[in-house]
Amino acid sequence: MFKGVTIESFQRHFPDEESCLQYLAELKWQQGFRCKKCGGEMWWKGKRWLDRRCQACNYNESPTAGTLFHKVKFSLLTAFQICFRLSVSKKGMSSCEISREYGIRQTSAWYFKRKVQEGMQSSEQFPLQGRVEVDEFVIGGKEEGNQGRAKGDRKIILIAVEKVCRNRKTGRAYAQCIEDYSSTSFQPFMEKHIDKKSRVVTDGWAAYAPLKNIFPRLEQVESGNGKN
Repeated sequence: MFKGVTIESFQRHFPDEESCLQYLAELKWQQGFRCKKCGGEMWWKGKRWLDRRCQACNYNESPTAGTLFHKVKFSLLTAFQICFRLSVSKKGMSSCEISREYGIRQTSAWYFKRKVQEGMQSSEQFPLQGRVEVDEFVIGGKEEGNQGRAKGDRKIILIAVEKVCRNRKTGRAYAQCIEDYSSTSFQPFMEKHIDKKSRVVTDGWAAYAPLKNIFPRLEQVESGNGKN
């Protein structure tokens, strides 16, 4: 929602409650109005500013209805500000921090934060594009005699990260647990999450080489990785 937006830009675009409501109305009905109750497409002005009332069944709908802002326990402007902070903060914010900073109940902060996190979950329908860096790492500690293998509680994670070319900053990313360091494990993940026209950059591990048939722009950079 607020990807790439600076705090100055955010405050300029959303200075008050009305600007937030206007944004939601434009976003919600950008393809035209369609009544959720009867499917009607003709509408009158509703009970409140920017509400729309269906001409067929008289159902009144607000810009916030059906969104994560529906029936929030605090102002819409505050809700937008919390969304912005959660979107741009690298370390995140706890519900206690949100409660203290915005003067709302901790339970309300926790519930709204959860709704925002659910809304931020990826649909996985938009593959990574441009320059995409792919790598693997192991979590769960090191086991003597089993370097590079996922034994016991150890898990291998394959991650793909989109790099924004104009500033080399990290963009979107996908990650997944895989069975081993083979092309068979790499391929389904990469095909699902990376556009085949992307410039894919990996380390020099041999299992990536066969994937050049799928990703013509795949580049391997030697890193001295000693996977088994």
